[in-house]
Amino acid sequence: MVAIPRDTAQTLAHRTSSAPLFNDDMVVIASRRRRTFQGPLTREVYESSRHARFRMSPKVSTTHQDISLRHTGVSQRDLVLVQQFLSLPAIIESSQCLSLIQRRLAIRFQRTHEIDIFPPPFEIEPLTITAYWGRSAEWDPAHAWFRGLMIQAGASLEPYAGELPTTRAVTD
Repeated sequence: MVAIPRDTAQTLAHRTSSAPLFNDDMVVIASRRRRTFQGPLTREVYESSRHARFRMSPKVSTTHQDISLRHTGVSQRDLVLVQQFLSLPAIIESSQCLSLIQRRLAIRFQRTHEIDIFPPPFEIEPLTITAYWGRSAEWDPAHAWFRGLMIQAGASLEPYAGELPTTRAVTD
């Protein structure tokens, strides 16, 4: 089973079974100490900055981010591509790069890293994380149990209904 954004799975959808797990908004994270702008993040600042981003595999040619940016006409200058999204906050914290990531991840990352969270300065669709599995596993009891746990966990997530955490003042 794989859990990925629904809009990046067109090649899987017709030959697998699937279930939506949860929805999330996209936000931008920036270093609290090293970012090159003050105040709100603008589209001009976003497009002129360097970016760090997650890409599950070099073989994955289209991500939710690619699709969304293409629809909005926003350009991005990728400096760093990582295959492990957990490395993004450390890269952002220690650089001037920006990263467009899921709100739930950004909020968790802000608890342990010197990063600030900004709303994207452009329209971007929320993403739906969807579970996909081979039809051959459809009737496997262990797989059905695991799928059930994943679906239940996704359904138990409360929709995020609040403001982004405020940026914190830089203290030395």
